[in-house]
Amino acid sequence: MTFMQAKNMSQTQSFGQHSGKNSSGQGYIRRIQPKSISEGLSDASGAVDYEKEIARVLGKARPSFLLDLVNKGDELTETDKEIITLVQQQIVEEQKEVVSQEQADSLLCILSKCYITGCEVHTLFPDFVHYTAGANPSFKPVSSMDERLRKGYELYKKNMNCTLIEVYQRHFCVVGNDGSTQVIEG
Repeated sequence: MTFMQAKNMSQTQSFGQHSGKNSSGQGYIRRIQPKSISEGLSDASGAVDYEKEIARVLGKARPSFLLDLVNKGDELTETDKEIITLVQQQIVEEQKEVVSQEQADSLLCILSKCYITGCEVHTLFPDFVHYTAGANPSFKPVSSMDERLRKGYELYKKNMNCTLIEVYQRHFCVVGNDGSTQVIEG
C-alpha cells in the first residue's frame, strides 16, 4: 500500500458509510455521508469543546504501514522517515480542519523503542536521536531530554509494549502494536 492509498483510506474513514440494497433489490449501493465533526462535542450553549475535537483527531487509529515503518527501527530509509513525517503532518492538518491553527496541538517528537544494545529509546521526528538511561557515551543520556520529552519517555516506560509515543504540546498519544491509540492530556 502506498502512502497516497493510505491517505485516501483515512479520508474515506472520516465519513459515515451506509450500504443497502438498491431499488431493484439486486446488489448494494454504498452511500458515503459526511459526519458532523462537532456532533456531541458542544456544550449547552452550542460552543464546541476544542480539546475534545483535538483528542478525537489524535485518537484515530494509526495505519499498519506506519507501525511497520516504525518497527524497522534503525533500518529506516530517508523515504521511510519522509512517510512518517507526512503521516504526522496529516494528523496536524486534520486538527486544523476542526479547530483554528492556534488551537491545534503541534507534534514535538515521536519516541519509539530502540533495538541497539545500550540504547533504550530513540526519537523518529523531527530528528533521529538515540537515548540511554545508562552511561553509554555513544548515546545521549535520558537526563538531557527536555521536560516534555522526558514526560513522553516516562509514558514509554509505563507502556513498554507500545509501538510509539507521539509527544504533542498539550497531549501525548500512546500508539499500540495494533494501531490503537490512547490520548493523554498533560
